Amino acid sequence: MTDAPPTINEAAPPKDAVPAAAFGIRGQTQLGGIWRRFFRNKLAVLGLGMVAVVFLTAAFAPLLAPYDPRAQNLQNTTAKPSAAHWLGTDELGRDQLSRVIFGSRIAIVVGLASIVLALFLGVILGSIAGYRGGKADSIVMRTADAFFAFPLLIGAILIILVTGRGVFPVILSIGVFTWAVPARLLRSSILSVREAEYVEAARSLGASSWRIVTRHVLPNSMAPVLVYGMVSVGTAIVAETALSFLGVGVNPDVPDWGNMIAAGRQFFGFLDYLWIYPSLAVVFTVLGFVFVGDGLRDALDPRLR
Repeated sequence: MTDAPPTINEAAPPKDAVPAAAFGIRGQTQLGGIWRRFFRNKLAVLGLGMVAVVFLTAAFAPLLAPYDPRAQNLQNTTAKPSAAHWLGTDELGRDQLSRVIFGSRIAIVVGLASIVLALFLGVILGSIAGYRGGKADSIVMRTADAFFAFPLLIGAILIILVTGRGVFPVILSIGVFTWAVPARLLRSSILSVREAEYVEAARSLGASSWRIVTRHVLPNSMAPVLVYGMVSVGTAIVAETALSFLGVGVNPDVPDWGNMIAAGRQFFGFLDYLWIYPSLAVVFTVLGFVFVGDGLRDALDPRLR
């Protein structure tokens, strides 16, 4: 009597097979892919570093500034850069370096707050226009067209003339006159998403309009709005600087880059450092946000996934 040949268990894994989890390997998530694409972009990483420098400067301005930015020394006016005053002093003897450092606070606060206000208005109105359609779409878009036709600076000046100068009026004026762009971007994205199969499935299951918009439509439509918001922080900083330069922004005694450029223009060609350093600060900050926005746009591009 001979023994039966051993059977082969085809379902058994090979002896040298090791589960992927043993090595900590996980499936690539969508968010992880976005971050990896973002950090492969050298300009985006550079921009992120530039923005971080501005944020840290604004946060630790009292520690970094060598002097009180409002302290005047009429015996040492328009002093050239030296060991005591690295960027010199202005026409009132105030330390330029300290004023540039504290000016970053106004730039960051106004830039971020005004764009958050614009995105808040734009997301609400753009969602109504894109998802509801019909008369709501026509009303929102015709209103947006009116804001598109009105120049930002002129509209901001009108609001500030009514409310008065200050940080809050500048934030309000920039936010009110920039909501139309994110609203139109979001509307266009929603129009391409609202008829998708997963939205129709949620609608057939009886989901409310609020749940469909917040859980299905908006998360898949916000990418262009987020990119616009990041880039537009720099635009808002430029607008705030321009308003202060024109004399209708923040109060003139506040250390602000626009105020510094306006005060230094009378010395153009003679004491260039009075306006060139705050101008360079504006350029540095705006470029940082633009680089980050461009990198975010490339990372969110579905063609690169």
